[in-house]
Amino acid sequence: MAMLTVDHIGKSFGGLRVLSDVTFDVNEGEVVGLIGPNGAGKTTLFNVITGFLTPNHGTVMFDGRDITRLAPNARVRAGLVRTFQKSMVFPDLSLRENIALAVRARNSAGYRLRPAARELAEADATADALLARARLGERAGDKVCNLSYGDQRIVDVLISLAMAPRLLLLDEPTAGLAREEGERLIEIVRQHDSRTAIVLIAHDLDIVFGTSNRVAVLDLGRMIAFDTPAAIRAHAGARAAYLGALAEAT
Repeated sequence: MAMLTVDHIGKSFGGLRVLSDVTFDVNEGEVVGLIGPNGAGKTTLFNVITGFLTPNHGTVMFDGRDITRLAPNARVRAGLVRTFQKSMVFPDLSLRENIALAVRARNSAGYRLRPAARELAEADATADALLARARLGERAGDKVCNLSYGDQRIVDVLISLAMAPRLLLLDEPTAGLAREEGERLIEIVRQHDSRTAIVLIAHDLDIVFGTSNRVAVLDLGRMIAFDTPAAIRAHAGARAAYLGALAEAT
């Protein structure tokens, strides 16, 4: 049974149809790349999967449970976590503090004014372990606003990993990053837990094709192809949607 099943999802805003009959699935530990031209409906699909939008029709199943109308925070508690295109860090808090807050939220300690000392210590220890894995351990006490843009994006992803996701949706995590930074960010996610499934939106096709088990192609709100990277490269409709860029991806 698939961890996530998106079944015949449709979403319109007034008379504008943004998603039309979109269907795909994601298995445990799998990386699925989601690509398509600007305006194809990728972020809208993420918003439906994560509960920020309710579809006009279709269902979203997670671990065999219908979550189509489940609130976003309940989906996070179930293990479905996402990042956003815009950084969601607290810039005036330290790296450790940003990640520890996510750990406390995951453990139901939340943002209580007087959390137990043990909860604080455990959250800080988890944060330090994640930062060490990302080679940012020496900067744990630095404010996030003093990091480079690339390292801020990595902290964004570490915050998501601190929520112990079973499925992590990454919305353009490598946008604005150099190729080496983008590859480092994806590698941090892959090394965290091999059981964590990932859905990745990215315009860098080398990263998508180099990390994904399967690739889904959206165009004008429709899923025009969903297959292995090799099959997507050979798919005429997918190549047309990207104006030949797929043929150049390695």
